[in-house]
Amino acid sequence: MEIIEGVHRIEVPLQFMVMSVYLYLLEGDGGLTLVDCGPNLEVTYDSLSRCLANINRKFSDIDLIIITHYHADHYGYIGELKRLTNAETAMHRIGAGLAEGYRSNPEEYMDGVVQLATQHGMPREYTEIIKPLLGILRRVVSPARIDRRLEDGDEISIGSSRYLVIWTPGHSPDHICLYNPETKVLFSGDHLLQEITPHIGIDALKGINPLKGYLKSLRRIKEYDIAVAFPGHGPIIKDPQGRIDEILHHHDERMRLMSEAVTGSPKTAYEVSLKIWGEELPIFEKHLALAETVQHLELLVEEGRLQKILRNSIVYFKK
Repeated sequence: MEIIEGVHRIEVPLQFMVMSVYLYLLEGDGGLTLVDCGPNLEVTYDSLSRCLANINRKFSDIDLIIITHYHADHYGYIGELKRLTNAETAMHRIGAGLAEGYRSNPEEYMDGVVQLATQHGMPREYTEIIKPLLGILRRVVSPARIDRRLEDGDEISIGSSRYLVIWTPGHSPDHICLYNPETKVLFSGDHLLQEITPHIGIDALKGINPLKGYLKSLRRIKEYDIAVAFPGHGPIIKDPQGRIDEILHHHDERMRLMSEAVTGSPKTAYEVSLKIWGEELPIFEKHLALAETVQHLELLVEEGRLQKILRNSIVYFKK
């Protein structure tokens, strides 16, 4: 579907976590640019094929693929798409490095996630299930080497339009948005979503608080004059500034609730997550809830509102 002149929004239906991921095909003077490429599934090929056929173009007309971040639903089809198009591939420098993990050390990544979940109190019967679930996500990735490693402030020309690369770490350490200062359009990836708040969890880079980075990135994006944002999931965002304010308020409220949850005896992040989200979540969503809880609690510790202690290799939080 053409949403503005020369920009087509492609829905790829998913059967895990979120209902769909959206890709964006931009027409230039000659070739096409694709922003994100979906997971390595047949439905991705079908969705792209239909869009290309509707505008009388073919896969070989795509000459640039830009990835907003390395998560499987945005990066996963890149290997197959590179084979189909021979297009130049581009993503943030950090993402290019993280994506190598799909090729070289997926077991190490998954072991690290399980270890962190265990340290924060998740019972063993759940942590033993997490690794196979993560393995399923890994199977929807066809990796490829990245030709162009982007940095914050880089500019990308697409036809007569100029897009600014804005590094927005938080949802993932490598996340970028693309901003056109003339049309005031933002391709926001998973940094800014209309109906849900982006997941902020335990990611691959240690020693960095993703939530702190995300909130900083949100406030930075708010400084730009954005008329409309095209996200990776959910509806187009017609009031980006208002949505940013809503998300900032959401995290302030979440911090308050989690601080209140740590009363009486010290609590693990897993115990706090059950107080906030309840005990009926599916197992993988329990992991996501735990990851979000850890980041909020860690930020409360950094701000001096909570303390963190270690008992028998398990992390606890207290007032």
